[in-house]
Amino acid sequence: MIMARPLRSAYRHLVPGILTLALAPLAFCAEPLTRPSHITFDSAGALVVDGQKVFPITLTIVPPPGSKTPTGKDAYEEFRDGGAWFMRSGGPSWTNQETLEKELRVQDAAAKHGMRCCPWMGWDLCAIKPGDTAREQQLRDVISKLKESPGMGLWKGDDEPEWGKRPPARVDNTARIIHEADPNHPIWLVQAPRGTVKSLKRYDAGWDVGGIDIYPISYPPGRHTEAANKEITMVGDFTRMMKEVAGSKPFWMTLQIAFSGATPPKGIIRFPSAFDQRFMCYEAIINGARGLVFFGGGNPTTLNERDAQLGWNWTYWDRILKPLLQEFVTSSPIAEALVAPDSQTQLKVTGVKGARGQKNPDASPMEFLVREAGDNIYIFACKKEGPAIQVRFDGLPSSCGTGQVLFEEPRVVESKAGSFTDWFVQYDVHVYRFKR
Repeated sequence: MIMARPLRSAYRHLVPGILTLALAPLAFCAEPLTRPSHITFDSAGALVVDGQKVFPITLTIVPPPGSKTPTGKDAYEEFRDGGAWFMRSGGPSWTNQETLEKELRVQDAAAKHGMRCCPWMGWDLCAIKPGDTAREQQLRDVISKLKESPGMGLWKGDDEPEWGKRPPARVDNTARIIHEADPNHPIWLVQAPRGTVKSLKRYDAGWDVGGIDIYPISYPPGRHTEAANKEITMVGDFTRMMKEVAGSKPFWMTLQIAFSGATPPKGIIRFPSAFDQRFMCYEAIINGARGLVFFGGGNPTTLNERDAQLGWNWTYWDRILKPLLQEFVTSSPIAEALVAPDSQTQLKVTGVKGARGQKNPDASPMEFLVREAGDNIYIFACKKEGPAIQVRFDGLPSSCGTGQVLFEEPRVVESKAGSFTDWFVQYDVHVYRFKR
């Protein structure tokens, strides 16, 4: 029988690994960006920015240029120092010059602090009807003004087009124009947690990096989706769905800080705890995501009195998101694994015993990913449901011995003849590193 653990509420229960990172000084400080970027993907789906492989963290939507943290630091500087690479910008309409001028100001401010923007092309330009030469020219004009900006990252394509019933031919047409006019900046498109693999694949020609937004944390749980699974493990469900949609193309998953289903007046404010957020991040990565996006930090109805004056949920950022992001920055001990191809090493996971000594418990709720980089073998593992169990991992090279349990120092595991054991509770995440 699967025993459900109540979802943890906002700002509570920092997990040990995150707390350790939160207390450590950050080693990263971004340099200003002064040249246009060339952004592409390698054969494994890792993002490559000017020749550097990165695991991208994107924030959407952020406060305007000049905004400050509670301590007076520039908000964009804090985002970049905290691990974010990109921020969504743009707006719902580009029919006036003001939108373009605003976007240029945002990109200038972002570049000053080492960040790049992903301008959403709005409802008027994200899905242009083939043959609408006026709109097509308007899009080309916008591209010509932004593509040489040092603060330009990826183009944010149509927003949830399958759910919005936009014709795929229109989304494809916008993508064609962007690719013709700017080969250096790919298109990022996000779908809603709706539809089927077949219905979503109709839009594949309209993006270079895809994704689905999925926000499980609400009262009652799972308001964001019509799917039967209402637990946070729906992140894995939709990540696997997106992987099937994408095929060989990369995708990023969009997770929540806050969303409309958990905000007043119709919803009750609820944020992911550190434990929840860490599980959702790693479940997305384990199931194929090559980047993470965090939505809702600027939702005004979720901000406390202090943060409302600053335009961003700095309370959540400081307590939960920023400490967690230190596991994904370029100085992280798993940085090389985050951009590596999936390993060909075949692991097997079996149940050893349960919390009361039961033999051979069900290990099917375990999910894991193996990556190799240099002499290191990494295992990202999580447990999506059920009671606490001890499991055995089999299939490592026999040369592997002591494995570090990263972000849980000084904990280690011992591999003997390619096998080691460890304990998992529901929503646990363990990250292991072995030397060959």
